[in-house]
Amino acid sequence: LQSIKDFGLDTYLKKIDYVSHNEVIKHQKSSKLLLLMVNNTPNAKGIVTGKVFEYMASKRPILAIGPKDGDLGEILTNTNSGLVCDYENVENLSSTIWSIFNDDIKFKNNISTYSRIELTEKLANLLNEVIS
Repeated sequence: LQSIKDFGLDTYLKKIDYVSHNEVIKHQKSSKLLLLMVNNTPNAKGIVTGKVFEYMASKRPILAIGPKDGDLGEILTNTNSGLVCDYENVENLSSTIWSIFNDDIKFKNNISTYSRIELTEKLANLLNEVIS
């Protein structure tokens, strides 16, 4: 919070204290951009949190900070739900944020392939294949 203030960005920040999960969903759906950060660990390319699917369901653009060539990046690219910026590329992160806020980047949020129905059908088909 201090860094945000030091850079004069505090007027763009609305800090919200603890709210219920239903309230969180309302905030997500009304946000201009959702931030998703992946821990910078050796296995980061394989990290896909459940939060990404909740974010995709809100149909708001997602900005992830993590490895661009990881599983999360592939999901966001395939669904056109957001973008990933690498951990250390501050210039790319800055230009991406401005592009999103200026509506220079359009997201279509094609998330149907990750719906519970679609994923369950894929799993059922896979299990049927294994059993056969």
